[in-house]
Amino acid sequence: MLMIKKPKKILIVRLSAIGDVVHVLPALRSLRSNFPDSKITWLVEDKASDILTGHPDIDEVITFPRRKWQRNILKINKITNTVFEIFSFYKKLRKDCYDIVIDFQGNLKSGVMTIMTGSENRIGFGKGYCKEFNYLFTKYRIRPPRKRMHKIDKNLALLGGLG
Repeated sequence: MLMIKKPKKILIVRLSAIGDVVHVLPALRSLRSNFPDSKITWLVEDKASDILTGHPDIDEVITFPRRKWQRNILKINKITNTVFEIFSFYKKLRKDCYDIVIDFQGNLKSGVMTIMTGSENRIGFGKGYCKEFNYLFTKYRIRPPRKRMHKIDKNLALLGGLG
């Protein structure tokens, strides 16, 4: 169990599916209540970023332009710029030095983003509760009390790793 009393920076990783992003909002509210002085950042794909921008419990939204990069990486006239953008994105994730990173998505894509941060305190779902071997990218693996739970309850259970 992770025991950080006052994390300065927390990163939420829930990249996509607007409905699933909405299901993480109660966990966000709980995080803000428990850590009112922490800077909370949310990493999300551009499609769902609009619903998070301006949210009172979020200090920063980082947009992951996956679709744009997928489109442009194979275009000769855009490859250099796309590679530069990807490298800059990676540098930003590392530079921000998050005390805690919480992966609410639980798949390969979110696992890669989680590990890219370089944070030692990566929380995610345990084996059997995530997809695509995501548990390999996290240090603290949480197993919700029941397999069949509403997504909101499952997301709140993930915060149990904070002690």
